[in-house]
Amino acid sequence: MNRPLLSILITTFNRAYFLKKLLKSISENCSNYDDIEIVVFNNGSTDNTQNVIEEFKNKIPGIKTDSVKDTLDFTGGFFKLASMGNGKYFWYIGDDDFITMQIDVLISFLKQEQPDIVLLNHLFYIQEKETDNEKIIDKKNFLFNRNEKAVFSNYMDFIKNIKHVNGFFTHIATCVFKKEKFTKFISNEIIEKYKKSRSHHIFLFLSVLKSSEKIVYLDDKLICLRIGAPFAEWFTLKGRVERIKMSTEYFVEMVKDVFEEGEVISHFKTLILKQDVFVLIIGAKLKLENTNFNYFLKIFKMLKKNYSEFYFLWFAILPMILIPSFCYKILYNIYLKFR
Repeated sequence: MNRPLLSILITTFNRAYFLKKLLKSISENCSNYDDIEIVVFNNGSTDNTQNVIEEFKNKIPGIKTDSVKDTLDFTGGFFKLASMGNGKYFWYIGDDDFITMQIDVLISFLKQEQPDIVLLNHLFYIQEKETDNEKIIDKKNFLFNRNEKAVFSNYMDFIKNIKHVNGFFTHIATCVFKKEKFTKFISNEIIEKYKKSRSHHIFLFLSVLKSSEKIVYLDDKLICLRIGAPFAEWFTLKGRVERIKMSTEYFVEMVKDVFEEGEVISHFKTLILKQDVFVLIIGAKLKLENTNFNYFLKIFKMLKKNYSEFYFLWFAILPMILIPSFCYKILYNIYLKFR
C-alpha cells in the first residue's frame, strides 16, 4: 500500500456525540481516500465511543483504530497517535471539532505546493452537550493580517503577519505539518518540561515553524473548533487567571526555548498583552460580577513579573484595571446602541 499523503489523527475520550459529529463531517467531505488515512485512538472511553468508531468503520475506508482500557494522559494520547500515523503530513483534529469543506481542497494544495507547515483559518462553535443548539462563530479576519492565501519563506515574515497568537498555536487543528519535521522534536525532556501546561504541542508547532522553509497560511475555513470547557472557565475568576497565566508564562517560556531572536520574543509578548490579556481583562470587567480589586491586582502582579518593560502594561492595562467595572459597562452599552 502506498504511503498516504495526509494522516488525520484523532484521540478521543468520552465524547461519543462530538466524535460522531466529526467522523460524519469527514465522511461527508471526503470523496476519495486514496491520499488520506483516518486514525482514531480511543483513550479509555467509558461511554459509547467505541460503538461510534465501529459504526464509521463501514463508512470510512481503511480507518485505523486502537484503544486502551486505562486512560493515558494528554501527552500519552497525543504521541500514541504520532506512532500510528503513516502520512507524509499530520493533521491533528480535536474529537470535538469538525470539517467544514471538502478535504480535496487541502489534498490538492499539499500536492501542488508541498509546504513544510500550513496554518489554517477556521470557524468556532459553542455547544456544551448534545441537546444544546450549535452556535457558529465566524471571527472573519481575526487571526491574520491577510485575507487570502499567503506563502512565506521564513518564520519571521509569517510571525509579523499574525494578529492573535492563541488562534494559531493553542488549537491543535489549526496546523498541518510534515511528519518528519514534527517527530524529530519529540523528546522525553520536552514532554516532561511542558507536562504541567498540557500544551507541549505548542512547543512542537513553534519548533516546526522555525525549521520550515515554506510556510503557508490558508484562508479557507476547513475546520470548525468547539469552544467548550476552556471557554466556560473564562466565566470564573480562577479560570480567567489560569487562562492569562497560560498565555503570559507557559507560552512565552516555549517561545524563549525555540527562538533566540529578541525581536521574535518581544513581538509574541506584545501580541499576548494587546490581543489576549487586554481582551480577557475587559471581558472580566464586563461579564464577571464577583471581580474585585484584589483579583485584578493578582493579574497585574503576574504581568509585572514578565512584562514590566512594555509601555502598554503601564499606559493601557494598568489604567484599565484601575477604572471601575461599571464604567466599562456604561461604555459597552453605548457602543452596542450606536454601532
